[in-house]
Amino acid sequence: MDIILNTVCNFRNLLDDVDLQDVCAGKKPKAKIGHIRADHDGYRWWATYFPCHEELKTENIRIEMNEVCAEIIENRFRNLEEVKAFCYNNKDAKFGDCMYVFYIEHKFCNYELVFILRKGDYNMYLHAYKKP
Repeated sequence: MDIILNTVCNFRNLLDDVDLQDVCAGKKPKAKIGHIRADHDGYRWWATYFPCHEELKTENIRIEMNEVCAEIIENRFRNLEEVKAFCYNNKDAKFGDCMYVFYIEHKFCNYELVFILRKGDYNMYLHAYKKP
């Protein structure tokens, strides 16, 4: 699977279009399907999926989300050293002192990939947004 990590977001409209009526949801974007949160324990990645607007998820989207996540944590970044090296070589993706944000445009969804290099925190968030 060919995944290109960009430092510029070409789908800002999906991130900014929030449902202001959904107070309990914390103003989540209308197109957000959910996110995968993962951490690396020094040996392997542990990932958990958190739904948002689950009604947007189709079978094709489910498959794509799984493939994108697997490509990132099984093939592209097998450990935190690989994540750190990639992030340090992409300083324009840096937000704050330890967070790096990348964007992926794929067939059914766009993704926001966040790496957090702070010790004791989750190391990766992969947010999925359904394309219009």
